[in-house]
Amino acid sequence: WSWKLGATNEFFPGFRGRFTRSRDIRSANLAELYTQLTVGYNTLTDPLKNVSVYVLNHTGGNPDLRPETATTFTAGFLYAPPGIPGLRFWADYYRVRIDDVITTVSAQDLVIRCFNGNQALCANVERDAGGNITRTLTSYLNLSEYRTDGIDAELSQTLPLSRFVNLPGKLTFRLQGNWVNTLKTNDGVTTIEYVRSQGNSFSLGVPEWRVNVSIGYDGEDFGAQLRARYISPGNYNSTVRLLNNHIPAYAYLDIIARMRVATSPRTKMEVYGNVT
Repeated sequence: WSWKLGATNEFFPGFRGRFTRSRDIRSANLAELYTQLTVGYNTLTDPLKNVSVYVLNHTGGNPDLRPETATTFTAGFLYAPPGIPGLRFWADYYRVRIDDVITTVSAQDLVIRCFNGNQALCANVERDAGGNITRTLTSYLNLSEYRTDGIDAELSQTLPLSRFVNLPGKLTFRLQGNWVNTLKTNDGVTTIEYVRSQGNSFSLGVPEWRVNVSIGYDGEDFGAQLRARYISPGNYNSTVRLLNNHIPAYAYLDIIARMRVATSPRTKMEVYGNVT
């Protein structure tokens, strides 16, 4: 069974609160069930011998997957004050828990979870008589639990230039942010946190903070935007000992511009350029 319950209310002009609570289900798709085995190689850190190894890896589908079930809660608000046209501020808190989550565990995570005592996953890590890893199998599987929670927020302001000068077009200022409090998986024995640990699993690792700031102009024949993106620092992998493990914070600047050029009395051609 799945269900969803939600409510929205405008408490006073321009201020709207909202929340949702749901139970969600998902069965495995054809790729997760029946993808044929593929071959690859990975460089891993073996925690048993504390050495770096280059290991054969097989990955593929798993016809024995169980459906996953999730409980989701969100709550937030939107504020657009009538006295300040074009201003919008919204924020939402989310909390998600998935049981029997269908996923793949990276080869490094697999070895770590086996080392920490998960005997079921140890069946996917093969070693020779000397205890050296010879092969890993990273097919789709059901983990015990997946949990995440955090906050998404945005502040924006749109201003027609005619308010200040006798020019057409409008300016748009936007600040967007995402804060992740936790994102972790539990295999029944080991819990691994993926916030601030980008390399644990390429599908799960996330920074704690991501912030985008942009200033844009939009007119009839010309438009431009300057955007800054910030990603907070973290580690490549917090579950193993690595040299140069730290990833510093990064900021990126993007420039976007467009111009409409008349090609005939009735048609125009748009020329644009992006620098990221």
